[in-house]
Amino acid sequence: MNHVVFCDFDGTVTAKDTIDAMYDAFGPEDWPAIATELYDQGLRSRQIIKTMLGKLHCTREQIVKLLQTLPIRDGFVEFHRFCRDNDYELILMSEGVGLSVETVLHERGIDDLRYFGNVLVRDDEGRWTTENPHLHPDCHDCGNCKSAHIIERKNRGDAVVYVGDGPTDRCPAQVADILFATNYL
Repeated sequence: MNHVVFCDFDGTVTAKDTIDAMYDAFGPEDWPAIATELYDQGLRSRQIIKTMLGKLHCTREQIVKLLQTLPIRDGFVEFHRFCRDNDYELILMSEGVGLSVETVLHERGIDDLRYFGNVLVRDDEGRWTTENPHLHPDCHDCGNCKSAHIIERKNRGDAVVYVGDGPTDRCPAQVADILFATNYL
């Protein structure tokens, strides 16, 4: 039996949600109210993120520079080392974008972690949006169905630990064998 640790990225590995940091830096000043209004209208995570990213006014280079400044939580580098040294497969998952995972971790010299996330792209009209390569047909909330990744590994007979902090971690928390939760979870 393999031991797999799935860990949320935004707000769990990072001290601040990277998508929120992008909205703060490059989005409309009242973005929290806009996001709340979209949620109240019945939109869910995937649609809200796509809509809000479309309101950003920045280049990819500006996003990368911002991401390079964002801190990670104390202890994550050591946690990564612990997992590696004890043969626990550590896999990151994000409802955010892979660019955030790659950039933030690269700044800390961590380039060996597998992750599942959405892809930041420009649409036909030049607005930022996401592509969702890990979309699951039964999941109507998220662009990256974290539960599907966990279930797939459990079906292989692996023992699965999940570490998360927020609303998009509620579903995977229910299917993991062991849960470590912070903040809103």
